[in-house]
Amino acid sequence: DANIFYPARHSLAFSEHLIPQGLLGAPVAWLGGSPVLVFNLVLMAGFVLTGWATALVVAQWTGDWVAGALAGSVAAFNTHTLSRMVHVQAVHVEFLPLAFFALDRLLRSPTVRHACALAGWATLQMLCSGYLLVFTAFCLVSAAIVRPHEWLSSRGTWRTTALLAAAGCMAALACFPFLLPYAAVREEQHLTRAIDEVGRYSAH
Repeated sequence: DANIFYPARHSLAFSEHLIPQGLLGAPVAWLGGSPVLVFNLVLMAGFVLTGWATALVVAQWTGDWVAGALAGSVAAFNTHTLSRMVHVQAVHVEFLPLAFFALDRLLRSPTVRHACALAGWATLQMLCSGYLLVFTAFCLVSAAIVRPHEWLSSRGTWRTTALLAAAGCMAALACFPFLLPYAAVREEQHLTRAIDEVGRYSAH
């Protein structure tokens, strides 16, 4: 129940809730920083963290820090992020490469720790934005599907499959409370889009 559109309830769910970004900026606000300062610092943090996380993961995979730096630069500074700076959630994609890395480790070494890491990073990314929730889910499922030789191998088929399912369930349960206000708003305010409107905003 945000302090906007009074007396409407669940008004924070009229848009993105920005919980992870809000937690990043909260200390600055508590120390007396203005909303403009908080926004700008959180925006810059999105560029930095997305670039750093991508660089770290790519360098780990390739053994080449130049490749990591280039990948991080492209992930952080591209047409999408640089044209969407008013939408602070669009630049916070730092948890997606970490989720990919956790998925890779889980497929290679199916342990509970790796499953928890996957669930944690995926949850943080999903909470950054409703769009990123959908993108993250599809990306991770796709990344697992294209590597059947690892999770369907004889050495650990059931264990790997069970841990992947457990990670998915943990992420879904963690995100569920944050989705309830959106379901309430959908019913109370009839905030839905007709198929014609969806088509108008779709890619061509």
